[in-house]
Amino acid sequence: MIYLGLCWEGGDAMRRNILVLTLAGALLAGCTGGKAPAPAPAPAPAPVTTPAPAPAVPKKPAPLKGYPAPEITGKDVRTGDVVSLSQFSGRVVFVNFWATWCPPCRQEMPDLETLQGEMGERVKVLAVGGDESESAERLLAFAEDQKLTNTLVYDRGEGLITYRVIALPTTFVVDGSGVIREKIQGAISLDQMRQLVVQVEEADKKQP
Repeated sequence: MIYLGLCWEGGDAMRRNILVLTLAGALLAGCTGGKAPAPAPAPAPAPVTTPAPAPAVPKKPAPLKGYPAPEITGKDVRTGDVVSLSQFSGRVVFVNFWATWCPPCRQEMPDLETLQGEMGERVKVLAVGGDESESAERLLAFAEDQKLTNTLVYDRGEGLITYRVIALPTTFVVDGSGVIREKIQGAISLDQMRQLVVQVEEADKKQP
């Protein structure tokens, strides 16, 4: 408004020039609808890349559910042959720590024997001497007296320490890939053993 007032004071020629400029501006405003030009679109954001996940760290053997079972190596008291847990890969293995003087151990031994007979190659029972003071000969004498045929392992109590066993009997159920699926302290019945075999086999099938 101040600029136009100053222009009008300059005379007719100036007034004509101002009118021409004013009309031109009005025409331009009419062509654009009186609106300011649309702003340029914002640049698209740079794509966000997600870093690849770090590879899973394999679990070390540990006497815990869900972990690879530590190796057990001992002597078969009946044959004198070296026996290892790993040689029974592909089967459900009952690693049973026991002692001849333990009443609950003696109670479940016949059921472990029956389980092995029923399941055949699906299952392996490893009855590991859980008292380092008991000799291989004493374990064998007990097996013969009870007419047991399961594999009785004498390892001088090393498995007892490795598996951190604090009570007898204690049983670790290991699946076909060598992973501990269950740990049971105390004697278990034959029906419970059968159920454990089925559960472990089903879980093993779901593994990638």
